[in-house]
Amino acid sequence: MIDGHGDDSYKYSRPITANFSSNVYSKVNLSRLKAHLCECIGEIGNYPEPEPYTLEARIASRCQLPSGAVCVTNGATEAGTEGFTHILGGLEKDNKTGAISTDPENHDLMTRLRAEKIAKIEVPDVEVEGDKDDAELLIVGFGGTYGHLHAAMDELRATGKKVALAHFKFINPLPKNTAEVMKRYKKVVVAEQNMGQFAGYLRMKVDGFVPYQFNQVKGQPFLVNELVQAFEEIIKN
Repeated sequence: MIDGHGDDSYKYSRPITANFSSNVYSKVNLSRLKAHLCECIGEIGNYPEPEPYTLEARIASRCQLPSGAVCVTNGATEAGTEGFTHILGGLEKDNKTGAISTDPENHDLMTRLRAEKIAKIEVPDVEVEGDKDDAELLIVGFGGTYGHLHAAMDELRATGKKVALAHFKFINPLPKNTAEVMKRYKKVVVAEQNMGQFAGYLRMKVDGFVPYQFNQVKGQPFLVNELVQAFEEIIKN
């Protein structure tokens, strides 16, 4: 945008054969363009589409791409431009044209396609800390409870208990080794500051998984001594 709206040709030293980045190119004589626009002004009967769905569909068709693979933005808000926010609309779109759609079958299809895309995201395996090879209790947590759960594990291990901790950084999708880790230990407790949503989610995702639960909804951090006491009871029983 040094010499024109969206023009970034100044960034490249090599010749540019096709520049679609700007509405007005830098260092170009625009007199012929202005004259042409003045001659044709009467032929403009309608404004363009407020959203570029038709253009995206035509580009996708020409390039033999899925409609969702083409994103047309304006010169001031190119996707990925540092310092700007690229906003995507929240309304459902047609799978083929990209136009806003209220068709139930299309909505079902698009919901499943989005779920498939998320499921294909590669995330790191969940790591096990502490007595990962022979723990009598595995503590499971996620989010901001890591420090308190780790401290509880440390205190239990200091008294001779065999305890491990698996703290999740990724939930959807879950790490690929989730089921293997959850089934590796005889006793597993999921500690979370809610009514047990993560424990229920893990039961849904891991066949036959039935963990112990430690749930608090106090709006306050866990107290390590309460965690230690609860986990000791689980180990004893």
